Amino acid sequence: MQTKYYVLAQFTRHIRPGMRILDTGSDHAVAAYDPAARRLVLVAVDPGAAQTPTFDLSRFGQVTGDASGLVPRWSTHTSGTGDLYTARRDTALDGKRLSVPFAEKSVQTFQVDGVVE
Repeated sequence: MQTKYYVLAQFTRHIRPGMRILDTGSDHAVAAYDPAARRLVLVAVDPGAAQTPTFDLSRFGQVTGDASGLVPRWSTHTSGTGDLYTARRDTALDGKRLSVPFAEKSVQTFQVDGVVE
């Protein structure tokens, strides 16, 4: 399968009909919120060198992550080598902040549960 399909999955498998798209203030990230499920989905792209962006979720009244405080994530390297929509459960919130290393030229999706406006 071509890498572009794995990249497309980052968006279409997590941003579902009825979710509200939120302004992220970034050209490299999109956020969608489902108030009924109390779920925030972030999809972010790193088109260049490796970096560790921090997502500030302080606009929300409550942010807990799943029952163990983790944030599931999925990763795809757009070079076609490495991760291809690979699921990981190794990301934790730091209060209302989420900092995650990105490999160069990659896309990651984060599913933050326990989010209340």
